[in-house]
Amino acid sequence: MYPYLDHDGPIAMAHRGGAKHPDNLGYENSLRAFQHAVDLGYRYLETDLHATSDGVVVAFHDHRLDRVTDRTGAIAELPWSEVQKARINGHEPIPRLDELLEQFPDVPAEWKNEAVAEKWAKIRKVRSVVTGALEIERKDKRIGSSLEAAPVVYVSDADLMAALEGQDFEETCITSDITITAGEGPEGAFRLAEVPGVAVEPKLAEGTKCARSWRVTKDVGSDPDYPDVSVRDAAALRELKSLGRLG
Repeated sequence: MYPYLDHDGPIAMAHRGGAKHPDNLGYENSLRAFQHAVDLGYRYLETDLHATSDGVVVAFHDHRLDRVTDRTGAIAELPWSEVQKARINGHEPIPRLDELLEQFPDVPAEWKNEAVAEKWAKIRKVRSVVTGALEIERKDKRIGSSLEAAPVVYVSDADLMAALEGQDFEETCITSDITITAGEGPEGAFRLAEVPGVAVEPKLAEGTKCARSWRVTKDVGSDPDYPDVSVRDAAALRELKSLGRLG
């Protein structure tokens, strides 16, 4: 049990900031909605997260802008400079995750775990080098979004390598695949002066784009029941169907 879920009795969560509350209709997942929930006394806020093509994490339910904003398009295929122009119900901007966390900074002491925080500080350092390398690829139009990439990450710093052990680092970096290799890396690899011991060689992901997760994988089409998605996504769709959540 995670400490933040260790609670006697049911936990009241404001889903998408309380999307169905009369005062929030049309404004789900906006800072306005989240603030309204907190003002009502909610201590738990629920949101989905998505990343823009340049790696900015936003608190938003849908993977597309179309349903609740005045813009269209898939968040994963748009840079933050475009996503930030969208307005929920024509008025409220889409909040970044860091904005949401900064608006509600009070965290119970028992939820804090210094060891985990230190580990993720190291993971974020490595991720910053990956993000920097992919941003150059995106600007030079060699990729449209990070999910088109499968970079090779070279790590010579033992502490940083240890922090990455057991992590689904491609999920952290929002890439379709990633390879982590011990060593300095080739001379032409991308590096950041502020993160010594890490080098990144950008590479394109191989395979076909999954219609559900948008990852590029070689196993899309392997499941005859779901020919346009990856094996992982086909399993998820099959489970949803068994629960009666798909038509």
